[in-house]
Amino acid sequence: MRKKIFGFLVLSLLLLVLSVGPVFSQTTNFVYAENDEQTTTIPDLTNGDFTIKIESTGRKTEHATYVTHNVTTLTGQDVLYYCFNWKDLQFFTFKFVANLGSSTKEYRSYQFVVSTKQTEDMETPTESFTEDALPLLSGDIVNNGINIPNLLYYIDSTAQFNDSSRNRAKGHDFGLYKFDFQYSFFEDDEIHQVTMGCIYFAVMPEDIDTIPTDGLAIRYSVSSSNELMNVYNLYVSAESSYKYVNPAYIKWEVVGKDKNNVNYVLTEEMKQGNPLYTNYHVIYSSQLPTDPIGPTFTFDSLGIEGLWKASCIIYTTSGVEKTRVESAELSTYRTPHKSYLWLILSASLGTLLVGGGIFLVIYKKKKN
Repeated sequence: MRKKIFGFLVLSLLLLVLSVGPVFSQTTNFVYAENDEQTTTIPDLTNGDFTIKIESTGRKTEHATYVTHNVTTLTGQDVLYYCFNWKDLQFFTFKFVANLGSSTKEYRSYQFVVSTKQTEDMETPTESFTEDALPLLSGDIVNNGINIPNLLYYIDSTAQFNDSSRNRAKGHDFGLYKFDFQYSFFEDDEIHQVTMGCIYFAVMPEDIDTIPTDGLAIRYSVSSSNELMNVYNLYVSAESSYKYVNPAYIKWEVVGKDKNNVNYVLTEEMKQGNPLYTNYHVIYSSQLPTDPIGPTFTFDSLGIEGLWKASCIIYTTSGVEKTRVESAELSTYRTPHKSYLWLILSASLGTLLVGGGIFLVIYKKKKN
């Protein structure tokens, strides 16, 4: 009897977990506490051979403020994070100073590397930062002479650069960033590889749980494909409030019917996740060009003419649905090509009639 009761409780708990929607892992986030000292000056990174000066530029201020947090990762590594709010930080400026003039070493090369992890959990092991491990800057050092250019590192993956003459790079929006300056030199008949030591930044999104949802609605703009069908650029009306949240907490769904009254859903995930859609067809049987997450989403019906409704679902950090809003009806019926053939024919016929009339008048006058 006890085994049956225990089994029933386990099953009930499992069903409860499955019913609350997507499951998001708990994270170790930072918030500005009263005793956190907010500052804008980032200490120089130096080892005698090189010095790196780092400046942060805010979106609305000259410098973005940060706090520091000492974190022990899941693998036992102690890491000092400089923690910024994503909504406040626009870019970092890295300035490099070489102090090689009086050295007896023969310096050979350098590179400045970044690796990232798009997560809010600062306990994430730093060895898992693999999303971008390519050098931002690199070069050879000849006769111990070197002039490393400044680097502007923008946090937003959608950043637009106006000045192409300066060294610029894009980040991965929010997440954890690890920067490392490495160089090599020749001494005692061998090549030595040196890393100055990594500097870590945590760029944190807004808290999805605390953003209000009052007055939330779906707006859109329309563009057309070559087939003269509407493509909808959808966004939540409070996009500015949701611009700097983790996009994984905002999900888009589309459901509708084609011109033959055949039911469709956007993705296979939608179909499998709701028994109501068991017999529905899928618009995108393979991966969408971009994931249907975040405050904006572009809906293209892939040539299927029909009427659709889009839904934007916002979840809390624990995976519970916070709110859901629906769009107005979206039409992807083809717009017929405008034909100017009848105008051309009418103009030609009119010309012939006028010309024929003039010819008859002239002909009759000559005959008389």
